[in-house]
Order: sequence, then C-alpha cells, then structure tokens
Amino acid sequence: MKAEDKFDLVMFSNGSHVTLKNARSTHDVLKIVFPQKNVLSVDDVQAYKPSRKAYNHLLKSVDKMERPQEVVLISSNPFDICGARAMGMKALWINRTNGGWIDQLGDGPTCIAKSFAELAKFSV
Repeated sequence: MKAEDKFDLVMFSNGSHVTLKNARSTHDVLKIVFPQKNVLSVDDVQAYKPSRKAYNHLLKSVDKMERPQEVVLISSNPFDICGARAMGMKALWINRTNGGWIDQLGDGPTCIAKSFAELAKFSV
C-alpha cells in the first residue's frame, strides 16, 4: 500500500454513534475523509475491538468477508492493528508519537502515517 493508492475509507470505532458524530463535528478532516455513510460503530454488535466479532461486523458491512485483504483498517492503537492483521486485513497505523512500531504481537502495520491529517492522501 502506497500513499498514492486510493481506497474507500470507513471509520470503524469502539466509540458509540454519538461519540463518532461528535468527533466528526469537531475535526474537519474526519468529515472530509469519512462521510456519514462511512462511519461504523461496534455498538451495533456489542463487541469491542479486538474481538473477532467486531472485525467481522466491519467485514460484513463492507461486503468483504471473503476478501479481508481488500480492507485497510486505520488506527493509532497497536491492539487494533494487530487484530486487523490477524483477520487478514491491511492496517495503516497512525504513529502519533513518532516512537516507531514496538508491539511484538502479530504482524505490524502495512503502512504508517504520522497524523490523522495525512489520511486525506489515502482517500478517494
């Protein structure tokens, strides 16, 4: 996955629908990168990431159960990156501290961005 690659992005969060709505209303880049139709909460399945049930909810919602390698999960949480990779997805890690990948569980991120603002270059 390269910065010039383009993907349809879905915000997939452990946050509630209300929390996600508030985040989008206070961070302009989130409104640009994630239109409302592309916002998904684990509230719908009552299972938090890194539960397989949560990731299956994402894969079903984007019709990729049989092709998880076509999904790119974006997160600043190492547990989320490891969980997505364990499910066969690609994972873009937001390295907010510039500390580098140190998690030793599972596969590391497919690629790294330094901030949420950098996500715009990955959107369509």
